[in-house]
Amino acid sequence: MDVARARALPPRTRGRGQGSDPPGSNPSRETATPRDHVYRKSELVGSSRESVSRAIETAIEQASQTIRHVEWFEVTEIRGHVQNGKVGHYQVAMNIGFPVDDD
Repeated sequence: MDVARARALPPRTRGRGQGSDPPGSNPSRETATPRDHVYRKSELVGSSRESVSRAIETAIEQASQTIRHVEWFEVTEIRGHVQNGKVGHYQVAMNIGFPVDDD
């Protein structure tokens, strides 16, 4: 099969033969999701004198007190504050994600 025709075919028909699925694949898994989700992203900056991990944990713990169902985070920046030649604070900028209510 030539490359142009392979690109034009739906993903399931690529591979060993027409209509075959790649070994180990589960085509029904693609449609098994009960519903699609919409998430909102919000930016936070956490800080800690101890570590980067603690700065992340502090931000998420505090945000979870007022934002329901925080499900994920992504670190976008790590920085810090230097005092007397040593790390005074770790600062972590991150985005958190939470689902938009259906109500």
